[in-house]
Amino acid sequence: MSAVRLRPMHDDELPDWIRRASAAYAESRIRSGQSPESAHARSQKEWAELFPAGKRRDQHLIAHIIEGEASVGWVWVGPANEGAGVDWWIWDVFVDEAHRGHGVAAAAIGLAEDHARGLGVESMGLNVFGYNTTARELYERLDYSTFAVQMRKQLS
Repeated sequence: MSAVRLRPMHDDELPDWIRRASAAYAESRIRSGQSPESAHARSQKEWAELFPAGKRRDQHLIAHIIEGEASVGWVWVGPANEGAGVDWWIWDVFVDEAHRGHGVAAAAIGLAEDHARGLGVESMGLNVFGYNTTARELYERLDYSTFAVQMRKQLS
């Protein structure tokens, strides 16, 4: 693995990223058992709230994960929603499939944590979908502990 670094996204890159990342979020919700209609509606609603008028919120770092000279994914961290029980949140981490399993995500998360720590942030939280055992194992290796478990049973 080449050295990993983060390059903050420019404002003109956000619209394309928002489309890609919000679609990936909807797909994760579908994979977790939500209907496609409901998953897409929820994704649109949440992303509109998180990016009013397509603009990032104050203090949010949305960055390309750069390995060597190539952008191989993204990381998004920033202040948590009120009531999250943590200061900041890992809102999203994505690594292109060809670059997975080589420590890229772990390095990017470490860099994002360093960024937050430099701003005085004391704790970082995240959500991971239940099916994503690979990500859950990564977060546990990075010393994230389980805070809550949300469960659901489909009745129809």
